[in-house]
Amino acid sequence: MASPKLTPQEQKALEDLIGSGIENSIQAMAKLYRENWSISSSSFRGGAPQDFYSTFKDGGEEEAGVYFSVQQDVPISFLIIFPRNSIQSLVDTLGKKHKASLGTPLKMEEVVLGEVGNILVNSFLGKLSDSFARPFLTSTPHFVRGPKRTLLDATLTSLEKPKDQVLMAHVHMFSDRLSADCDFLSIFNSEFIQKLIKTYL
Repeated sequence: MASPKLTPQEQKALEDLIGSGIENSIQAMAKLYRENWSISSSSFRGGAPQDFYSTFKDGGEEEAGVYFSVQQDVPISFLIIFPRNSIQSLVDTLGKKHKASLGTPLKMEEVVLGEVGNILVNSFLGKLSDSFARPFLTSTPHFVRGPKRTLLDATLTSLEKPKDQVLMAHVHMFSDRLSADCDFLSIFNSEFIQKLIKTYL
């Protein structure tokens, strides 16, 4: 049985929660990279996993995705997709502190995108920790590469359950030295979503 669609009020509550968590990542970014950052989220879209299969066309340029899951008793997963131009901007600007210790460009990408992904995900989970008075621990980042449609298909197919819900936000981050974008997908079990909604409505 598929999960019921979220009401506009319920989706707005989740959007506000995710947006607030993403905005909290500014301080972590500033501390790690020693410069001022701005970050914003927009273009929210929610639905069941299968609703996202047709969001992006087949083909297109290769992008990189970073996937995280939360400890088993909390059914939340995250996929953050970075377009090629943003990957290059992030690596060129943020990869300098790793340059001496990392050899290949692909390894550099994984380290930098893993750092940025960790900050975005854990800033959001910090909001949940405050509300539920418990920690939320993520897996180490798992990297996937390919056109955006391929990344979505592979990740959502492996996660799809009848009661899952996906919320996707477009995130723009910038500082004096860079401007980059990503798509931030949160995959929730609908039962956990109801707990979140009761907390935040």
